[in-house]
Amino acid sequence: MSLLIALRKLARLLVRWIFDDWRNGPLLFFGIAFAIMVFHRAPQLEVERDAAVVGWEGEKLAHRATIENYQRAARIAQQKAEANVARVKAAQEKASQEIVDDYKARLAAARDRAARIERLRSASPAATDPGRTAAAGVPAAGAAPGRAGEAPGEDRLPSAGALTAADALLCTEQAIQLDALIDWVLAQAAIDTSPSEAHE
Repeated sequence: MSLLIALRKLARLLVRWIFDDWRNGPLLFFGIAFAIMVFHRAPQLEVERDAAVVGWEGEKLAHRATIENYQRAARIAQQKAEANVARVKAAQEKASQEIVDDYKARLAAARDRAARIERLRSASPAATDPGRTAAAGVPAAGAAPGRAGEAPGEDRLPSAGALTAADALLCTEQAIQLDALIDWVLAQAAIDTSPSEAHE
């Protein structure tokens, strides 16, 4: 009972205090609002703050993971590009070496053939005298009929009879060089330079 009386006295004092000065009403309102904020709203704000911090940490981790994924993808792409360059370079070198080896073998065979023909010509008496018979008893071919005696002009090749053994060898060597160059260009063009899963 005394508690109820004390509460009534407190309420009368509070009402009198509010009406004594016009500023006391707003002060009481702000005091009640502050109490609600402290005892009711603040814990809820803390929960929201904690949720926001957790969400921010998650976003930060996701952002870091995205950056790491991009960096890993860039490293893998760089490694694939370097592997592709090495593969293409090895294929080009292999093709070039095969062409060079074939070129050298053909050139050596042509020079060897020319040397054997020259040795046979120098050993055969018919080679120095077209009127004599060859080793088989057949007359050797004489000078070519037609324009064999004319000097070759600049606009045409010399006739077959006017070519020396050195000229014939030079023509053969140049033909072999051109064949090798064509083979090299075709071999290089056939190499697939684009990176693909098939080469990995």
